Amino acid sequence: MPLQTIATLVAILGTMTAAPVTLVVIFLKSTHEAQAARHHELSRQIERTGERVSRLTEKLAAVQRNYATKEEWLRESLLVREALQSTRESLARLEALQTGKHSNGETAHAKSRNIEKPRSRNGASP
Repeated sequence: MPLQTIATLVAILGTMTAAPVTLVVIFLKSTHEAQAARHHELSRQIERTGERVSRLTEKLAAVQRNYATKEEWLRESLLVREALQSTRESLARLEALQTGKHSNGETAHAKSRNIEKPRSRNGASP
């Protein structure tokens, strides 16, 4: 084969393959750019989701703290009510003792109950 024929054949094949190869390169480049953009977008969404989860966790912890505080407040108020009721009972007994409505046996029993009641409620001596 003469050299001119080979050169002509290479030129023809080069032009025939250049267009499809160029199209494949352009397609691959655009696919790569689209994937990079999608990856960047998904990364931002993951970061925002992480931030939202953190905020939600903080809000949930705050709600749990508030709930525990309210629960403790309720428990404390019940203890105060019990102590107030005990004080009222003690005051009624003292008034009864001062007016002399109890006999001597009842007076001694009332005094011992008055002393023992705070010890059993608080768990410590007055």
